[in-house]
Amino acid sequence: KTSAPQDHGQITLLQRCRCISQKRRLESVRNMTTEIPSKNWQELCRRVSELHRGTVNIRLLEPNGKSSAGAGNIHFRSMIFQKQTDCNDVLLIETGLPDQRPAQHQILEPIRLVLRKDGANGRFNLMEILAEDGTTEITFHPGLNLDSVDKLSA
Repeated sequence: KTSAPQDHGQITLLQRCRCISQKRRLESVRNMTTEIPSKNWQELCRRVSELHRGTVNIRLLEPNGKSSAGAGNIHFRSMIFQKQTDCNDVLLIETGLPDQRPAQHQILEPIRLVLRKDGANGRFNLMEILAEDGTTEITFHPGLNLDSVDKLSA
């Protein structure tokens, strides 16, 4: 006579392994994502402007879900956070070759800024900026090597 295993509130070994695996995945994602508080945005922009000499792709995601390309594979020049008044902050991204007039990409009223790491090389390759008019995704090529980003996220 065979009987089916009964569940008496005990966690099986398989359930425990799944739980541990899920926790590790969440920790991995958490370690790959860093939110920068608004008080540190100006310093982050200064560091990115100093250190990044590559290209960027800029993609705009509207609140209704529509996506549009802001700029593709264009030379990065600078990033500036302009604290205006309590409700008119601007994050300005300048792109283009040094001998050309820069193209300016303005993000009005940024709310949240998140850096995402590439799992392969540990660099921050994506910056996600949530604003009142949607989300802007900036992909850096090569990714940002910001060793001291932990100080900015605190």
